[in-house]
Amino acid sequence: MSPISLLLLSLISLLISPTLSLFLSFEQQLAATETSLRISNYNLFGNAISTSDLRYRLLSLSNSNASFTLFAPLDSTLYSLDMISPATTYTQTLYYHVVNGRHKIEDLQNVCYLDTLLTHYSVLVNQNAGNDTVVDGVAIALPDLFVGPRIVVHGLDGILVPGELGLNELDHNSDHEYHRNLSPSASIESDFHSPPSFGSPVGFESPAISPMSFESPAVSPMRSPRTEPEPVVSQRSSPSPSPSPSPRRSVSRSKNSKRKNRRKVERSKGRRRAAQNGHDRHGRFSKFIDRHGSDF
Repeated sequence: MSPISLLLLSLISLLISPTLSLFLSFEQQLAATETSLRISNYNLFGNAISTSDLRYRLLSLSNSNASFTLFAPLDSTLYSLDMISPATTYTQTLYYHVVNGRHKIEDLQNVCYLDTLLTHYSVLVNQNAGNDTVVDGVAIALPDLFVGPRIVVHGLDGILVPGELGLNELDHNSDHEYHRNLSPSASIESDFHSPPSFGSPVGFESPAISPMSFESPAVSPMRSPRTEPEPVVSQRSSPSPSPSPSPRRSVSRSKNSKRKNRRKVERSKGRRRAAQNGHDRHGRFSKFIDRHGSDF
């Protein structure tokens, strides 16, 4: 490539460089930030700024000549968060990726904690073993992605997820809290908690409450706890055995049968006697006729 071509490429890169936006308004710088994010493959974060409440929040705070540093999460992690979380949680996570102040990559080496737009939440900034700058354990993969007079953007190698106070690791040398990162392969739903609202300022921990101090709710003496009736088990009554005949009844039955037999015998005897008497009468009448004749 000829020296003239190299010179032209250098001039073009300088013209499109975000560092030349010194005379742009804050809204114009924000638009340039979104364009730089899309060019650098942080498309979803750029779209989120332009379509969410984060844009209006930044514009409302820009009236006080405030400056901001944005940490852009990877598209894959931001997409996963959008799929599993409600709109309010998604917006709060976007606020957590914006800190107050204009901090380039060399400036981040001199700070420890930075307050975010998410109220009462801050991020921890330090260096890892490879001397790379990390935010809440997430490495900065693309430093100084955009540098303007009031906006600086750094591209992350993951996503920052705010956690509830007391569930994250705490720095023993500071009263601030820092939050664990979420790599693209980690589960966003298991680590994310909706940020609570606190009445005390940042840096003052609320007194720990022992779990033993909570009393179970008392049961009103007027109302006994409702108990469900026990199921009634139907038992089949076995057929009762027939009562055995008493000895008196058996004796009376035997007497009656004997009486009946006697009556039968007497009747049969009477019939025989009657039959015999009829024969005798017939025989006597025939003898009388024989003696006196048929004329009688």
